Amino acid sequence: MNFLLNKYQIVLEQGIMSLLNFCLIFVLSKIVSANLFKDFLLGYSIVIIITLIISSFANQPLQVFLRGKNNKSYFYKVFLMNLLFLLITSIICVIVITNFYYFLIDSLPYIITLAFVISIYDAMRRVSFVYFQNNFSANLLTSTSVLFFFFLTIFFFYSVDNLNIENIYISLIISYLLGLFIFIFLKVKSIKILLFQKSESKNKRTFAEVFKKHYSYASWLVIGIVFFWIYTQGIYFVAEKHLTVEDFNAVRISQNLVGVLSVLFVTFENTMLVKTSLIFEQKKLAGINVFVKKILKKLILPFIIILVLSCLVVTQLYKFYYQDNSFYSDKITYVLYFFLYQFLFGVSRIFVVALKAINATKYILYSHFLSAIFTILLAQLLFLKFKNGIVLIFIMIFSMLVFSAGIYFFYRKIIKNELFRLD
Repeated sequence: MNFLLNKYQIVLEQGIMSLLNFCLIFVLSKIVSANLFKDFLLGYSIVIIITLIISSFANQPLQVFLRGKNNKSYFYKVFLMNLLFLLITSIICVIVITNFYYFLIDSLPYIITLAFVISIYDAMRRVSFVYFQNNFSANLLTSTSVLFFFFLTIFFFYSVDNLNIENIYISLIISYLLGLFIFIFLKVKSIKILLFQKSESKNKRTFAEVFKKHYSYASWLVIGIVFFWIYTQGIYFVAEKHLTVEDFNAVRISQNLVGVLSVLFVTFENTMLVKTSLIFEQKKLAGINVFVKKILKKLILPFIIILVLSCLVVTQLYKFYYQDNSFYSDKITYVLYFFLYQFLFGVSRIFVVALKAINATKYILYSHFLSAIFTILLAQLLFLKFKNGIVLIFIMIFSMLVFSAGIYFFYRKIIKNELFRLD
């Protein structure tokens, strides 16, 4: 009974975090001007790429490498890695923005600060998936506090007629910091035990050794994340030069509205990665292959049913919410296209988790690379002749199809090679 309760708490907590990102765009699209909204969307896309890189290299390996007892030295080194990659990505962002998107320059300090705070929050959550799954109520309360406080401050700024981009970022930064404080307060005893217990190894690893271990796991993954961002978020930086502000916003709103389903995929990845890694340690590739087939048979039909039901609900919600905006309401077909996009994305997660568990992350990179290349080529060809949201959505769906096909191809190639070797 406790297991089921904790399992539902994990899903609910992830749902609340996805709800924050969902409502962030959904609410702002109604209460700020179209131009300000577009600028925030582009700035927030930069936050996303910075946090994805940091999470993939510094934080995500925690779920794979944390086993048994660990000491505070390891966590400090992970914190330093967060700082190091924040510095590197920030320098790159400054160079790109000052040369190509100067209208975002004033938001840069807030973008970088928010990316760092979210990265530390992400590290806290990933440690919780390893050590605190038996009691996840603190995480649930923490995420709820982040969501509540953000919208409290947003509506305060809105009520005093002072809702600008800077205040939106400030609201997010303060909300995540409050969440971190609440989590530490609630888990202070467990955190002390976790940090100060004796390590199983007498020899502490140096920063270089920990960095090398993370590099061996995540180097391919980080580069892949950059390519992933190109065909899911970076494409908007190309499209904003060709689409009207309203059409640009309509596509991003539709993607975000349907993207709330990603809570299922993120939860699946967070909870299944550790389990899949253990299966690989015990039963190798044969065990992984059996596990993947079992998951596909078990989840594919419920997944399709959820997509269909969600489509019915979301389209009605979209029409009702934007009934006073004829341009957005006329673009309801954009929402329908993104359900196909989410289907492809959801199915691919199963094979992504399998490849991560067997430390074959370079194949995830290859798939991301192929998708990014197709995205860039299609954008250069199509935006020259067609300047509308349908073209942007077509490019994104085709890119996700390329990724899904690639990830499945590489997974099957590894499995077939293993079966052939055993024969």
